[in-house]
Amino acid sequence: MKVRGFSLIELLVSLTIITSLLALVGPLGYRSVERAKAQTELVSFQRWLDRQGHDAFIRGNKIDIDWVSERTVIASVGKREIGSKTLENLKNLKQDPFSFSVSGIPSRRSIDLQYDVGGTVKLTVTGALSTRSAY
Repeated sequence: MKVRGFSLIELLVSLTIITSLLALVGPLGYRSVERAKAQTELVSFQRWLDRQGHDAFIRGNKIDIDWVSERTVIASVGKREIGSKTLENLKNLKQDPFSFSVSGIPSRRSIDLQYDVGGTVKLTVTGALSTRSAY
């Protein structure tokens, strides 16, 4: 009588191959997920900055943007804080302050940010000049 099936050795070899492949591919998938989170946060931060430029134009007040730390930025009119944003997957190493004029025009055109998973990105600051929706 013939018995059909796999032997224990065949099963162990196939499990070893599968485990080795997962060990090689797993970190790539993790990095992709982390990069997607950082990209989402980048878009959110850019919209937040656009909103500050629009608010400067609508209110007719100069809005100062200042970094409290490499991950936390605040927006203020004079000494009064009007908003803040904390980044979880990105950081700004230079932390140079800038402002939006009463016309909503930024005093700086770009911000260099660094991903936690590696790499840098140059974020364009447009403010009230943006064609993107601020809200």
